[in-house]
Amino acid sequence: MNAQFVIREQHETTRPRFRRRLAERAGDARGQRPTAVEMYRMDLNLRTLDDLGVHLLGHLDGASGRRARFRDDLGASVAWGDERHGQLRDLFTAFAAERGLPAPEMPEPGRIDVDVPNEVDLAGFGAVLFAGGFRPDYGSWVDVPGAFDDSGFPVHRDGASTVAPGLHFVGVHLLRSRKSALFLGAGEDAAVVADAIAAAA
Repeated sequence: MNAQFVIREQHETTRPRFRRRLAERAGDARGQRPTAVEMYRMDLNLRTLDDLGVHLLGHLDGASGRRARFRDDLGASVAWGDERHGQLRDLFTAFAAERGLPAPEMPEPGRIDVDVPNEVDLAGFGAVLFAGGFRPDYGSWVDVPGAFDDSGFPVHRDGASTVAPGLHFVGVHLLRSRKSALFLGAGEDAAVVADAIAAAA
């Protein structure tokens, strides 16, 4: 659950309370800036961004001239994240209890101010970057009609295409489990796919 996140030294405007929070996590009682490695190991979430001084807004709803409009849904996004946090905490806590392990330290999320503007003047911005995520595009280079769903993901069962016999997939997000796109899970999926290929040979 830890994001790979490094803040470069030119971030001199980092809020003091965030620097103190980082220092506390790094065990530095002097309140000095932690190392890049220590910051690299931190969680990256909406509250981390808020502490960094990032101005959180709702989803982009459009733009006209030099003004951008945003939906009034930041609160809903935060609530959704908090709900997922609670579900994972319950899952980890139950897992630890079943195995006699200490309960994980996952405190309640702190408060985020969701009373934010729905419109922003872009006149003072030098550039606007859209980071809206992405969808897979296997269909542009794997020319097999019907092999991918409307979202661009393979139509398969355990990594084997249900449309084109002999076509298999490994490393795809949520292919067989949540870890399928990670090295930790891709190896397990690869073994399943290899066994299927060997059985069909």
